[in-house]
Amino acid sequence: MDYQEFRALYEETHPASVPKEAIIESRFSREVGWVTLVLFVFTALASGVHTIPIVEAGIPASSIPQLMITAAVYGSFVAVELALMLSAFLMNHDRTKYWAYAMFGVSASAAIAANILSVQSAFAANDAEQHIAVVVLFGVVFPLGALISGIMFVEIKSSERTIARHIQEKFDADSVAWDDKILRAYNNVNKPAKQTHLIVEDKANGRDAGHGYRRGGGVQTVLAAVAQDPSLAMLSVRPLAERIGNVSSSTVGNAFTHEQKQHIAAGSMVIVHDGEKYVIQEVQ
Repeated sequence: MDYQEFRALYEETHPASVPKEAIIESRFSREVGWVTLVLFVFTALASGVHTIPIVEAGIPASSIPQLMITAAVYGSFVAVELALMLSAFLMNHDRTKYWAYAMFGVSASAAIAANILSVQSAFAANDAEQHIAVVVLFGVVFPLGALISGIMFVEIKSSERTIARHIQEKFDADSVAWDDKILRAYNNVNKPAKQTHLIVEDKANGRDAGHGYRRGGGVQTVLAAVAQDPSLAMLSVRPLAERIGNVSSSTVGNAFTHEQKQHIAAGSMVIVHDGEKYVIQEVQ
């Protein structure tokens, strides 16, 4: 039996031990992630509607084509809000976190200044000094809201990636250990067998049958067969009895326990002849 055949048989007889990739379960439900993303989008829009008019008011229209003005105005909104989201992502990385804080400081300052100026202009006709609290609130809340919701979304995704990485690392380690276990079992099965002589009584003619197996053979017949081919231990009781061909399923069950059979298949136990009979021993 070559290695691939042995491996297929080993995995078929040990299905519960075959490494399997676990299902990734995030600490947060999918709905929480979507709600957080929607929150970021709308707080970014609320902040952007104040950024756009301030940027547009600061561009001298006479010297710049209108198409370029429009692109710059809306591009500034996208740039500021994307900078907030990107800084939230990069804050989790050691090599870029300082640049992320710098990006946040610049983009947040621009957004807050534009928002405060825009809200102040909106209330100018109604005495902005009486609405200073509202001006500051609206000017600060929306940019910070975009940043905080962006950080929340990043944390959710980072948590999912961390869980996925740990699951993959465990699966890789389990796979390596499983490969090593199968290889050791295969090498143990293919070790040169020590030549021993088992006397099996042939009741039909009263002769020494040597290594021959009589019909209705006993426990020693089963042990002798598995000693010569340890891969047989990977078979369940009935297929093993059929493979030997001259023993019953109950005799196979009496030869060794299920745990002993698994150890023999794995190579951690062997069947040896002690001079009188075949016995099961642990590998030292």
